[in-house]
Parts: sequence; C-alpha cells; structure tokens
Amino acid sequence: MKKIFFVLLFLTGCGFSPLYQSKNINGGNVPVQVAPIPEQYGFNMHQAIQNKFGRTENTKYILKVDSPSFNSWDQTIDNKNFATIMGISGTVSYSLTEKVSNKVLLKSSASLNSSYSVVRDPYATIVAERKIKKELAEQLADHISLHVLGTLTGTHQ
Repeated sequence: MKKIFFVLLFLTGCGFSPLYQSKNINGGNVPVQVAPIPEQYGFNMHQAIQNKFGRTENTKYILKVDSPSFNSWDQTIDNKNFATIMGISGTVSYSLTEKVSNKVLLKSSASLNSSYSVVRDPYATIVAERKIKKELAEQLADHISLHVLGTLTGTHQ
C-alpha cells in the first residue's frame, strides 16, 4: 500500500500526464479557423493557438493574427559598459470575425515582456534570444486563445 502511495505521489508531483491527453480548451469544440500567421514566430503562434482550439471542420469564426513584433533593450549593464541582460517585449494584434456576416467580434492587441542573458559567446546569446522569442510567441498565443474563448462564451468583455 505504501509503495502505491509513493508511486502516485511521485507521478503527481513530476507533472506526469498521459501521452494522448487532450490539452485543448473547451474539449476542442471551439469553432475557430486560425488564419496562417507569417514568419517563424507567427508559425509558432499559429500552432499553439490551433492546438488550444483543436481542429474542426465546421468553423463559424476566423481569427486573424498579425506576425508578432519584438523590441529589445539593454536591461542591465556591467561596469565595462556591456549589456549582461537584454529586455525584450513581444507585441501582436489580432481580430476575430464571424464568417457569415463578416462582423468583427473582437479587435485587440497583446504585449508581454521578458529578458535573457547576454554571454561572451555570441552563439549562446543568439540561441537564448531565439528561445525567449519562441516562448513569448507561445505565451501571446495563450493570451489570445483565452481572450477569444472568453469573447465567444461571453465571459470576457
């Protein structure tokens, strides 16, 4: 009995989830078509939003998302006047339109901030920058998904 308890305790604490578990919002029943988003980070956003909504044949709405834009700035500078941490913001605009009437139900934008370390190796800095941009794009996609779902269910004004 104690072995089963410790196994269950271990599996619940490590973030275990079944391999084929659905991670869709609302069970994947959101009738939204996500228009393609240009550029690399736009593709990441498209995939993240599509995974949240699920893929359905009969869609009633079209979600159009602009390609995210990123701005960087020196956040921390050392005593030799070199940046050691870069701040970065990601911004995106989006709209939700009803297919039949072409009525715009939602038009908004989202912005998030983050940072990454600058190291002496330029390759490592480039990798860190790309990683944080991808993470910002996915976080913006989560924000958009929740905003759209709230709009469609009437829980978000």
